[in-house]
Amino acid sequence: MAQVTHALERAGRPEAERQETLALQKRIQQAVLTGRGWETIPAHLRQQADTPWFQSFLAYDPARIMRDVRQPLLVVQGLLDTQVAPENADRLEALARARRRDGATVEVVKLPGVNHLLVTATTGEVEEYGTLTERTVHAGVGAAIIQWLRQAWPAN
Repeated sequence: MAQVTHALERAGRPEAERQETLALQKRIQQAVLTGRGWETIPAHLRQQADTPWFQSFLAYDPARIMRDVRQPLLVVQGLLDTQVAPENADRLEALARARRRDGATVEVVKLPGVNHLLVTATTGEVEEYGTLTERTVHAGVGAAIIQWLRQAWPAN
């Protein structure tokens, strides 16, 4: 919800409109997760939200599975990501470090000037996507992956 709140603030929407949008978003999420309350949701929004994919997206909790992940973990995060806050990379790192696995290392790479699509951006806002001139994955992403692979699984 914090991401939605920030997006509404950045859009300059009036407080009453922001609160109305947040309340609707909460009702949609509750309906998706419980199957109840759809009567308060406009039909066109239900059609978009009442899907198995969205239900699994809302229900997914990395904390539930992280303790069972045995492999080394790399988290790559663009610092201009406005869809997944960069602080989430820190949360994943903390969850991964709490694992009780020998050799299951974790590394977080945060890339300045990179958005959710892992491309160079100015603001990171979704509205900016169509205006981006650089449409290839930022070189820092590939470099981070290569370096991490060499460290996590060194050649014998």
